[in-house]
Amino acid sequence: MAQIKGSFEQISEAHDRINARIAAEGLATKNDGTVGSKHFNLYLTNPGEVSEDEQVTEVYLPLA
Repeated sequence: MAQIKGSFEQISEAHDRINARIAAEGLATKNDGTVGSKHFNLYLTNPGEVSEDEQVTEVYLPLA
């Protein structure tokens, strides 16, 4: 999991960093095609209620 504070434009970089860490640690992702194997983002703030700098998003990629 990576937590981002700020612009949604950082989400792709977070996914790249998670994938790099998984590879470096020799871990495996869950890759069975089910919904539970897909990456997902949790948007913890509402962009209509907070400034771009205050947006908080968590990025997840399930491990095997």
